[in-house]
Amino acid sequence: MGEEKDLPPGRRLVEYFIPFLLHLAGSGLSKRTIQNHVDNMWLLGGQIIRDVNEEPRLRYSSAELLDRHVIHHDGDQLINRG
Repeated sequence: MGEEKDLPPGRRLVEYFIPFLLHLAGSGLSKRTIQNHVDNMWLLGGQIIRDVNEEPRLRYSSAELLDRHVIHHDGDQLINRG
């Protein structure tokens, strides 16, 4: 867990991601594949929270807008992995 101020946007992200997670759970994919997707969502959420901390104006944005801020229009992630 990060800081207390990260909880509201973090909760919005979890709520936003739940339908996808439920879809994964019922997809019939292997446990490892599902875990890979969950790990990637964890990275995505972490990047979004970092962005929110760097740009406080994003703190009150919807989860969908926060997600779009990190995902490039062609579907590529704009995640800093280093």
